[in-house]
Amino acid sequence: IKLRGLDNTEFKLNKRQGYAKVTGIGHIDIFKFIRRLYSKAINIDSFSLDSIAEKILGERKEAVDIKKLYQSWDENKNLGEYCKYNLKDAELTYKLTIKTLPNFAEFAKLIRQSIFEINRMSYSQYVEYFLMRLAYIFNILIPNKPTYFEKTMRSIDSFKGGYVFKPEPGLYKDIVVFDFKSLYPSIIVSHNISPETINCNCCKETAKKHKINDKEYWFCQKQEGFIPKALNELINRRSRIKEILKKKDNLVLRARSESLKILTNAFFGYLGFSSARWYKFECAQAITYLGRAYIHKVIKNAEDKGFKVIYSDTDSIFLLRNNKSLEDVFNLQSDINAKLPGIISLDFQGSYKRGLFVPTKDSDRGAKKKYVLLKENGNLEIKNFESIKRNSSKIVKEVQENILKIILKEENLAKAKTYLNNILKELAEGKTNLEKLVIKTMLTKPIDEYESKGPHVIAAMQMKEDGYAVAPGQLISYVITKTKGSISAKAKPLYKAKDYDAEYYKEQIMSAVKKIFEVFDKKEGAQKSLDRFF
Repeated sequence: IKLRGLDNTEFKLNKRQGYAKVTGIGHIDIFKFIRRLYSKAINIDSFSLDSIAEKILGERKEAVDIKKLYQSWDENKNLGEYCKYNLKDAELTYKLTIKTLPNFAEFAKLIRQSIFEINRMSYSQYVEYFLMRLAYIFNILIPNKPTYFEKTMRSIDSFKGGYVFKPEPGLYKDIVVFDFKSLYPSIIVSHNISPETINCNCCKETAKKHKINDKEYWFCQKQEGFIPKALNELINRRSRIKEILKKKDNLVLRARSESLKILTNAFFGYLGFSSARWYKFECAQAITYLGRAYIHKVIKNAEDKGFKVIYSDTDSIFLLRNNKSLEDVFNLQSDINAKLPGIISLDFQGSYKRGLFVPTKDSDRGAKKKYVLLKENGNLEIKNFESIKRNSSKIVKEVQENILKIILKEENLAKAKTYLNNILKELAEGKTNLEKLVIKTMLTKPIDEYESKGPHVIAAMQMKEDGYAVAPGQLISYVITKTKGSISAKAKPLYKAKDYDAEYYKEQIMSAVKKIFEVFDKKEGAQKSLDRFF
C-alpha cells in the first residue's frame, strides 16, 4: 500500500510483513531486533515489553487493570490513566531503542545496509551482504545470484551433520563439560576452507587429504581464502569486545558480542545454503566431517585418560570425572589443545555436582539437548525442559523445576513424589491461583489469516472483540477453562477466566514430569534416597 503525506512524504505499508517504509526515515522494529539478537544475552523466557524493559532497563510498565482501562476509553472517563499507561509504553520503547541503537549501528557498519534493512534480514543475508562489502574492499568478483534451476539442483544435495553421542538416561555425579570454541568457524579458518581453496592445483601434492564419501579433498595452504579472511575480521572484533567485558560487564557489549557470534556461526550454514552466492557443497560437507573427527579424537583422549563419556553433541562433550581431580581435568584439556591445529580449541565450560538425563518422548533412549545440571554453587542449568519453554503454564514450569531441585539437590525421590501429589490435590480441589495457569503463546500473523485457530487465536479474537489491540508478535495470555468443547473453545484471556479445567492442567504437569520419574522407576523401585542410582 502506498500513501503520501501532506508534506509529500511517501509511506509504503506492507500489511503481511508488518512494516512501514517511510522515505528518509528508518522504521526500526525493536521487538524483532531484541528477540533475534539479544535473546541469549539477556536469558529471558518472555519477550513482552514489561519483561524486556525490566531486564534491560530495570523499569516496568504501569500496573493497571486492563479491563477498566479499555472501559475508560469507551466511556470517555479517567482518560488521564489511559494516557499515562500508553505514555509509559512509548517511553519504555524509546529507552530500549536508545539502549540498543549502538548494536543497530554496529550491524549497519558491518553489513553496509540501512537499519531498516538489517532489522528484517535473515542470518544468511547478513553473511552475504557482509561478504559483498569485503569483496569490494579486497577487489574480489562477486558471484551472481543462483538461478531458480541452480537453487533447485543444490537443494537436492545433503550431507551428514555433527556427531551425537546419546546419553543413557540416569542421574550422574561429578560431571565436567567441555565445548569447542566456535567449532565450525574455527575449522574454516584453521583449514582455510573456502570455495576457491578447495582442491587447488598448487597444493595437490603437499596438502593433507581428507577422504569424504570416497572422494579426496584438500585445501590450499599458500593463499588465504576469502571466507577465512572474512571470518577472521569478525573473530578479532569479538575478541576485542570480550577483552573489554572481562574488565567490566556491559549489557550492550554483551549483546554485541552475541550478535557477532551469531553472524560468525552463520557462515557454515551459508556455504551450504542453496540461494547463496558463495555456495559450495563440498566445503560445508568437509566442515562437518572435520567437526566429527575432532569430537571423536576428544572422546578417545578422554577415555584413554580414564574419563567416561556420557554425552556429546556436535561441539560439546560431557565426562564423568571418575574420582579424578580438577587438575586432571585441566591436564586433559591442555593435552588435547596442544594437538589441535590453528585456532581450534577446547574450552572448559564447568564442573557440576550432578546431572540428570531423561529418555526421549517415544523411547527409552536418552534425549539429546535435554538435561539438567546442578552447578557447584547450587544453581540449576536447565536445557530444553518445559520449565524454560514459553508455551508452558507457570505451574508446569514451577512444579517441574521444584521436582528437579528436590531430586538433584536433596536426592530425595519420595519427597519429590509427595510434593507432586500435593500440587495435584490442590489443582483438583480448585485451589490453584489462576495466575499460575496462564499460558503465553505468540501470534505469528494477523488472527484472520489463521486457518486452524488454536487456543491463543481464540483468546486473541475475544480480546479484539473486547477492544484490545491485537497484532502479530504479541504474546497472548490465556487460561483453559471448564467451558464445554475443544481445548481451543475452552481458552479465555486471563481477565475473562473465572475457573479452570483441572484435568487439562494435570495432564500438562504429568507430561512435564513423567520422564523424570521414569529414570528412577525403571531401577529397583522408588527409594527415599537416590544414592543407589548414581
